[in-house]
Amino acid sequence: MCKQHLVEMQREYTAIRARGAEVVAIGQGTTAQAERFCGQLGVSYPCLGDPGKESYQSFGLPRAGWREILIDPIFAGNQAVREGYKVSIRGSLLRSSDWFQLPGLAIIDRAGVLRYLHRSKHSGDLPATTDVLLALDSLSS
Repeated sequence: MCKQHLVEMQREYTAIRARGAEVVAIGQGTTAQAERFCGQLGVSYPCLGDPGKESYQSFGLPRAGWREILIDPIFAGNQAVREGYKVSIRGSLLRSSDWFQLPGLAIIDRAGVLRYLHRSKHSGDLPATTDVLLALDSLSS
């Protein structure tokens, strides 16, 4: 449910920046493709591409099976599903996207130290933006 999460992060972008942080989205395509995708969603923060998925591997983000992609998000009461976001191969950013690659969210401080890492358990498992803000607040205290 990448689209919904990108839009939610955009809604809180001012609050995130006020905490001295920056949002950077990383997708599976090229940077040009990621920028186009983010632009279609009205996202103003940087969007980068990682066609080789090195960042996914570096953070230990797992690949999933069909259950984690299609079934678990529905049974988890996924907010994105309730809001009408759909998994759509037809609307995919890239035909070569790895649909089984699960997302994640990392907070890295200015010294390059990983301070927070969420590894998704299914395709709709991303932290709420309120949790991201709380994590940022805990780093500044």
